[in-house]
Amino acid sequence: GVRDNNLQKELTQEIILYLNCVGRLTTRNIVFGFGSYSILERLAWKIIPKGTMIGEFPQFRFFPLEYCAAGGTYQGFWNTQFNFPTDQLMNALESNTVRVVYINNPSNPLGKVWDRADLEAVIKKAAERDILVIVDEIYGDLLSADISFAKLVPKYSNLIVLRSFSKIFGFGNLRVGYMIAQSEIIARYLAVRDWDEINNIG
Repeated sequence: GVRDNNLQKELTQEIILYLNCVGRLTTRNIVFGFGSYSILERLAWKIIPKGTMIGEFPQFRFFPLEYCAAGGTYQGFWNTQFNFPTDQLMNALESNTVRVVYINNPSNPLGKVWDRADLEAVIKKAAERDILVIVDEIYGDLLSADISFAKLVPKYSNLIVLRSFSKIFGFGNLRVGYMIAQSEIIARYLAVRDWDEINNIG
């Protein structure tokens, strides 16, 4: 059958409304993938320069492993209270080898919601050094939409927010995830995406 692209446009508009980002985001700021992990895979292999990925630890391990398989390295930071390692991440951003910061918010597996000011400080410093920051909000729908970092996408050209429908709705088998970023990052992603992966049922 014929793919109904209007469904994606409608869903994109609903996401913008749901995240309270009307006037901040447009349909050019959102792209869908075959689950959120397919987006992460492409970022690891085709978008993020090879170098070092940094993040909080423990965290969802498969994306750092994917980046390492693609030729990068990984450094996770933690403290004995398992609070957000702000100072360690800020110090690590001084390294010329860091290419990407990967943060789970809420944390996977700890379930913690990181302090907004701490996380934004990392995003800001990374932006000054032209380093990408991926905020993985796969469990974000378990919280108020106002918690999402999607609202900061227009402010930071280095910010990527990743979300999914699988956790809150149990739609894992439908494989629909999405990425929110400035239009330049979305365009780079679309240039290396082989095809529009989402079917009409998804």
